[in-house]
Amino acid sequence: MQKQVWRRGDLVARGGEAGIVAADMHEQDEYLLVRWPSGVEKIHQGQLGEVCRFTEAEERAARRNGRSPLEDLRALESMDGVNAMSIERSKTIKSPREQRLVDDLVRWGFAKDFECEWDRKNADMLCLLAFKPELVKWRFKFRERLHRPIHALLHRR
Repeated sequence: MQKQVWRRGDLVARGGEAGIVAADMHEQDEYLLVRWPSGVEKIHQGQLGEVCRFTEAEERAARRNGRSPLEDLRALESMDGVNAMSIERSKTIKSPREQRLVDDLVRWGFAKDFECEWDRKNADMLCLLAFKPELVKWRFKFRERLHRPIHALLHRR
């Protein structure tokens, strides 16, 4: 039996479940790393017969959203990172007031439709301030604190 080479971003299926190859696998590698909707799984070389690649037609149908499977994989991995930072940050929150502030920063930083241009320009920093405040310099923290009262006056909903 000839061993296969699997590439990061390849679409695969097992049973009725679709997944994306999370890391390249070459002939000498022992495991294939696949991201399923239920999580990431290491599949031993001896079990690769249970996994099949998508056909070209299946892959075209899966790309209807306009993104490649690799872009989808990167987005999922990014969300995992955000989730991990959120969990770590929640361990350090000391009061309901601080929780509201963090929730607001996340809402402003991840907004689909930003309430103001300042929030749009500084979305990354707002998220960093929410999850890793120790990495944000005092100058940005001060600017954000000045911006909020002005924002509240101009953008009441």
